[in-house]
Amino acid sequence: MSLWDVNAPEYPPELIGNVFPTDEMLFEYNGPLIFTFKTHWNGIALAYLSDEEENILRYVIAPTCESIVKRLKSGIISILDALDQPMTWLADITTDGVIRRSWLIHIKDLPEDAIPKPDVLLYPHLEPLLTIKANGRQIKDGDMPAQVIKQVVSGVESAIKGLFDYARSHHGRSGRPPDALRFLYKLNTQQFTFGSLKMSFREPEWPVQQEFDFPEHEALKEAFSKVKEIFDKGILWAADNKNDAAPDFGENTSPKDMKHILKAVKELTPYGDIETVELSGTILESIHQKHESVHLTHESRRKVSRILRTITDTDDEYSVFDKVGVIRELDRDNHTFSLREITDMPEQQCSFSAEHIDPILEAFNEETRVHIVGQFSKEQQIVEVKIILPNTVI
Repeated sequence: MSLWDVNAPEYPPELIGNVFPTDEMLFEYNGPLIFTFKTHWNGIALAYLSDEEENILRYVIAPTCESIVKRLKSGIISILDALDQPMTWLADITTDGVIRRSWLIHIKDLPEDAIPKPDVLLYPHLEPLLTIKANGRQIKDGDMPAQVIKQVVSGVESAIKGLFDYARSHHGRSGRPPDALRFLYKLNTQQFTFGSLKMSFREPEWPVQQEFDFPEHEALKEAFSKVKEIFDKGILWAADNKNDAAPDFGENTSPKDMKHILKAVKELTPYGDIETVELSGTILESIHQKHESVHLTHESRRKVSRILRTITDTDDEYSVFDKVGVIRELDRDNHTFSLREITDMPEQQCSFSAEHIDPILEAFNEETRVHIVGQFSKEQQIVEVKIILPNTVI
């Protein structure tokens, strides 16, 4: 296989130096693929193997520093981000590190197959659980509503919480979640790009049995792996504008299971100022290896809502909850609160979705009475909030 023709100004090789892993080997496979080396100006540069032919290796080379390398090794930036510097070179190098020819280039001018894809990280274990990119007319660099950022973060938290709740329900656990499970809800942001509102979240660190009183954590990991598979199908179904039928998760999927998964899917669909969202990550197993993404729109949200209204869960009994009270014990991680000071009952545990967070926070902070309308689950003894209004009762 011959190397592609380079259409760029040539650059004196002696100004770069010998390209050899003299500083740190970052990744190798049958030879050095990504490494840093000492330059002739006593700095360091990052080298990425782009192509090869017989005894010639073609590397993309970019000046770098310890902070960039540290961010690359921790998964904060991608390989392409690390290479995309104001001054970048292309060099044809012999196996002993001597430059035959070199050019001054711009990353954007290289062939697509000559550079890593934008989201590829240095090591596979760094790949984020979920990357979400929100798009809309109000989402622009330097001028973005804070509500939009809050909407994205809350939606991701609610979706992941829904998946863990589903996995937990399949292992016979009920009631207040154990501390270990609550720990898993707290995702850490791995990458954040403000201009396009692109956020990546790390996969939760599974609790060690010796550190948490949670002996079922290995079984829960297995269950969550299965849930990811179903969630993957749900996201792809929601993105398919040509398919209006209900999703097929297999004959063993109960209506209750269907509701759990679709509610988690709905949390990631756009509404308001967010017009579309682009999803990728290890949670979407079918497309992750291809480094592809899925696009969801307002129509995706309407589609999920439409199917949710048709699902009848015969394993549970529901009734309408319509009460006035005061919000106490607000748990923002778990998206729950206790409604107290109700006229005909002591208190009621309630759950809510990300879109209700603002009025709930306002009522909680100001200790005002609110009117809650929702769906009461007899089995779970919890109200799923549908509507929250200021109390009009004097």
